[in-house]
Amino acid sequence: MSGNTGDSMTKNEEKVQRENTRRYPRVFLTKGVLDFSKIVGLEVRWPEGDYQTGVLDISYIGAAIVKTSIIPQKYQKGDRVPFVFCFQEEDEKITIECEIVRADERSLAVYFVDLPLATRKILEKFLKQKLIGQNTRLVDPKFYIKEQGFDYWFHGPNQTNIFIWGNKRKIVKATFEVNYEVVSFENKKFFLSESKEFLEAPTEDYAYRVNNPESKRPIVKKEKIIKDIFSLLSQVQDPDGVIAKLAQEMMDHG
Repeated sequence: MSGNTGDSMTKNEEKVQRENTRRYPRVFLTKGVLDFSKIVGLEVRWPEGDYQTGVLDISYIGAAIVKTSIIPQKYQKGDRVPFVFCFQEEDEKITIECEIVRADERSLAVYFVDLPLATRKILEKFLKQKLIGQNTRLVDPKFYIKEQGFDYWFHGPNQTNIFIWGNKRKIVKATFEVNYEVVSFENKKFFLSESKEFLEAPTEDYAYRVNNPESKRPIVKKEKIIKDIFSLLSQVQDPDGVIAKLAQEMMDHG
């Protein structure tokens, strides 16, 4: 009896583990936004030589690593390989023991055998904006504030808002609200302001003051808040192509 019970518990535990694994969010590339054929700000250094390639998707349990013809080693399912993950935004390089679960000519799908707490924190920080981007959605135009004239409004978690004036052919300006920091992109330049001071204002007034701040300062593309916005944009669903156009404009200027 005790042996059978033990076997049953093991199977149940494995089932729960599989179900929990599926709940972990994965960040996938969004096609059509710039050259986001790989996740922005993350590359992997291979064990042999000094080869470095991109990452196509990643979660807290694994990743899909780009494989090219320059990689001489033939990897197979079950192999364990120490890859160095280079998080450019955080200037961090961490080695993760990975087990290969699928291999083809273009990529390796790997499972993280061991993810220490410190490594998990770095990954969590890196994924934050991308996961917010995955859950940022286009708001139905019937809720738009006509007096402000924006053509698109995307809303997401953590008080994330994207207001866009223009379309996939021409961007006039855009405003990003991320965790109560407001970045304006207009006339090919970036400006920073905050929205904390008028949180209690009615919705119409709040949106107006976000898009028309009383004071703002110029910032440059290399500042972290801009990098966060690029991370967010790389994951936003873009049915009309306006996010792709906006991202390209921001990348070319600022």
